[in-house]
Parts: sequence; structure tokens; C-alpha cells
Amino acid sequence: MKGGLEWEYKEHQKRLLEKKPSKRRNLNPIKVVLEAFKKAIEVDPEYSPGQYNKDTALEALGRTTEADAAFSKAKELGYKG
Repeated sequence: MKGGLEWEYKEHQKRLLEKKPSKRRNLNPIKVVLEAFKKAIEVDPEYSPGQYNKDTALEALGRTTEADAAFSKAKELGYKG
């Protein structure tokens, strides 16, 4: 039986290379970034830079009402950027 962390890592890489191209490649990169900041905020709701960056991504997507709310939350949490 094969085992060990190095073997598992190599097997994981092999499986990734064998997969067909991901549908994520067709996603808007700003939406991908927005989702990353949403996850960061889920992990730490008091993370003010995450709120600010969420604001920036929403603004870039033209979602100004949501962006304003995220910016207000960032300021409320003490963001001074």
C-alpha cells in the first residue's frame, strides 16, 4: 500500500492535470475575487479590509447599493484605508 503525504500530493496533482478545463475560467475575475472576500468575511466578520475590498469589487460590478453598505460596514469596523 502506497502512502505518505508526498504520495498523496503527487496523486492530487495528477488528478488535477487529468481533469478537463474548469468552468471557472469563464467566470468574471471580479466575481471570483468578490466571492473570496465574502468567504474571508464569513471567517472573520470583523475583518474591515475584507469589507472594504468587497465594496471595491461590488463597485466594479456596478452594484453600488451593496457597495455602499459594504463600505459603511468597513468604516464601522474601523477601516481607515
